[in-house]
Formats: sequence, C-alpha cells, structure tokens
Amino acid sequence: MRFFLAGLLLLQLQGCIPAPYGPYYKPSYPDSSAALIKEYCQGQAGPPAILTFTGPEEVRFSVSAARKYMLDDKRADRPLRISINVPAGTQFQFLTDGIGISDKAGDPGMLMRPDMEVNAATTFATDTAFDFDKLAPTSTLAAATSPEAKAGKMLGKMHIYLPDIRNFVPRRFQLQFPPLQLDTGVQVFPAQTLHTENYGNHGYVYQTDEYRKALEDRRDACLKNTPAKNCQYIVELNSDSLQHRSGNFTLNGRFYVFNTADHSPFAASIELTFHSTASWRISDPVIRLKDLNSGEQHDYKITQMPLWFDYTVPLTTPVRGVGNSASARTTLYIDTSLGSKMAPHYFVQLPSLRINGHDYTLKPIELELRLLDGGIEPFNC
Repeated sequence: MRFFLAGLLLLQLQGCIPAPYGPYYKPSYPDSSAALIKEYCQGQAGPPAILTFTGPEEVRFSVSAARKYMLDDKRADRPLRISINVPAGTQFQFLTDGIGISDKAGDPGMLMRPDMEVNAATTFATDTAFDFDKLAPTSTLAAATSPEAKAGKMLGKMHIYLPDIRNFVPRRFQLQFPPLQLDTGVQVFPAQTLHTENYGNHGYVYQTDEYRKALEDRRDACLKNTPAKNCQYIVELNSDSLQHRSGNFTLNGRFYVFNTADHSPFAASIELTFHSTASWRISDPVIRLKDLNSGEQHDYKITQMPLWFDYTVPLTTPVRGVGNSASARTTLYIDTSLGSKMAPHYFVQLPSLRINGHDYTLKPIELELRLLDGGIEPFNC
C-alpha cells in the first residue's frame, strides 16, 4: 500500500492521475508499422487515440478522432484528422477527392471531400531568387488559387534570427529591412522606428507606434464588445514589436532586452510574411539597426532564412516533399468528419495514391468505439 500511495503521489506531481477514459475511438491499421500514441502530454497520458503507420515509400500517416469533441455537446459531428508526412524529394498525390467513411466493413459509406492544408519547411539562400515553383511544396498555380491567396492572407513566411548584441540598450532605434527586387519593380520597406516599453521590472520590449496603436485599438474593441474579458492584457502582455504590411509582404518582429540589471543582450527576430506567389530577390541582404540617440549602428548580412509554407489546396493537388535534408518532411493536414452518429465501428478508406509515379491503394483504417477503458489521465500538462 505504501508503494501504491507513493506511486499515486508521483503521478499527481507529474500532472496525471488514474481515471476512466470515457468514450473514445481507438484506431487500428493492419500493418506491422502501426502504433498507437496516447492523446495528451506528448503521448504520456490519455487514451491511445492516435494511430501512426508507415505507408508506401516511407510516407507516414497519422489518424485521430479527437476525444474532446466527442464530449462536446455543442458539436453535431465527430471530427477526424488525418496527417501525412511526405519525405523530401518525394512526389505525392491522391488520385480522387473522396474519403470513404462507413460504419460497416466493406461498405463504401459516405464520401467526404475535404481540402488539405499543406505545411512545409525548408531553407532559402538569399543569394538566389525566391522561386515559388522551385521552393514550395505545390505548383505556383495551386497556391495562387488557394483560399489564402484569394483573400490576400499568408502563404508562408521566413524567419531571421539576429545575433545577440551585448551592451546595446537603446531608448529608440531604427530598423531598415532591405528592399526586394520583384519582376514588376522594387518593393521598399519604410524604416521602422521602435522605442522602449517596460518588460517586467528590469527589461525593455521595443514597439513601433503603429503596432502599439493597433494593440490599443484591439483592447478598446475588446472592452466595448466583451468587457468581462481581461482586455488590458492585449497591450500589457504583448511582447511583439512591429507589424507592417508593404504590398504583398508583411514585416513582423520582436526586439527586446530581457533584463538590464543582469546585462542581458539585445535580442531580435524578424519575420517576413509573403501573401503571393511572386518571385523576388534580395539585392542587398543587409539588415541595419541604428540607435537614434547615440548613432551606434549594427549591420547584419543575411545568408540564409528558414522558410515555412502554409496554405490550403484541393485533395487531389500534386505535392512534393521539400527540405534541405533527408529528415525534412512536408506535412499534409486533412480535417473531415465521421458524421453525427456514435457508431460502434467506423472504417475510413483513403483515396488511391500516386507516389513517385507508382500507384498504391491503402487498406481501410478502423476506428473502434471504446467505453470502459481507463488509464493515466492528465489534469495540468
């Protein structure tokens, strides 16, 4: 009993407790690579509701019917998420646009026709042109006709992490991002002036007046429309520094000194978001920071930028795995539904696949309703 109580106390300290799971769907797939992952705490707690398996040519699949939605009376359906990891250099395509959902084995059931979200990461060398057809996981046409492109929203972004600067604590400084050479001309980013705001007791976060006003407008709208919320936190706890759109690009950034008492360095990261598939090149890839009081200036030459794509395309869109290493992967997210019924079993039939020019048909994925299982449940992880 003493060891049992000690073990129970240890689980509680780790944020978990033994308990019944309640209803959930346990997925399975007839393949030796199939494995189950628990739903919460990085696979350490909750029901084993996430299935992973490796399909043809090292393409990896993950399937989950999230339990939280089964317990949500506000939802009329039972969502199903499928994710597919495509290795770098691999060509992937669904041959038809219908996913079969049935509560009987061998029955085609209903056909769901969802879109898929394409998410990919690679690295962009700034001494070359940004060419969507060469760098992105789909064709330029597929991305250009996505809902995000039509609405002028983000198709992807690039991250730039500047080296820390010791003994640099400006009150006001100017950021100059380099211009972009487009096929249609030059995209110039206006110089951004940032000044300090309190960050904790001993540090600074820097913000532009434009960004600060946008936060204050959001706070005021929150106070007007939803006064019960903690609207003041929109301004007080926001540690970002700027957001400025120029043409089909948005410049975001975060600039701060965490703790001046401990002589923390000046830290900075910049994000360039693109809203179109246009090609461009950085003719002079140098970012300049200048203290407007002392005149001290720091110039940073950009050689590479981590590049991230995220947009939605039809299910039958050809996709290529992008990346700069063998471990790089492109992920496809498909959100669909099992319907409104809580059936004892569901069978999910994905469309036939074409991978690197070869056609494949996967076996049905089974989801079994479990009612009496129990195990380790999370409560604060």
